[in-house]
Order: sequence, then C-alpha cells, then structure tokens
Amino acid sequence: MGLQMRTTNIGNAGTRYCVIAITPRRLYSFIGIGSLETVFASYFDRAIHFMELPGKNPHSELHFFLNQRRVVHFAWLSRAGIYHGGFNFGASHISQDGDDNFVENKALLNYSKLSEALKQSNLVL
Repeated sequence: MGLQMRTTNIGNAGTRYCVIAITPRRLYSFIGIGSLETVFASYFDRAIHFMELPGKNPHSELHFFLNQRRVVHFAWLSRAGIYHGGFNFGASHISQDGDDNFVENKALLNYSKLSEALKQSNLVL
C-alpha cells in the first residue's frame, strides 16, 4: 500500500495537488486546486475513479520517478504486473466527467512477459 503526493504552483490560482493512493488491488487518483481539504471535499458528491487490477498483493508498492526534481513517471507493483505511466501536470486534460486526467501512456507490464524476456536474454548469453 502506498500514498504519494505531487504539488505544482500554478500562479495566482494557487497550488494544484495530485494525490495517488494504492491498496492491494486499487489505484486511486485525486486532483484539485487550493488545499488538500478542498481537494478531498470535492469528491464527497461525485464518484471516485480508480484502476482495479486482478489479484490481491499484500506487498503492493507505488514508486515515483523523478527527472530534475519533477515527478515524471510512476510504477505500481501489483499482483497482476507492473502498472506504469507518465504524468502531465503542466496541461489540464479534462475528461468527460470533469476530472483532470494527468496520467498518460498507461500500461500493464505482465510479469509473465517480463520473465519471457529474461529467458530470451539468458539464451543470448
């Protein structure tokens, strides 16, 4: 399980908060402007979006990867595989339901495909 937060100063509008929380099976994302209290309060009257993967991993982990002190990628180590993607905090991508979509190029790297690639690289050696 894990919790990561990223803040971005957006000038006169204040601070944009991007929070990602994981459980053994789900990844939740929350985004908003103002304070953490206003960000989470905005979810009281609307559906919370999440990504759910099969299986339950009690050792699920969330990692952020930085480039010049900016978070640019994430990886969620789950039972189903490594769910990963990139962040775009600079632009606002509004989805049909009004949520900001700041995660791009999402994909699941299945562990079985990873083990096949390792087997093939061992054959080359």
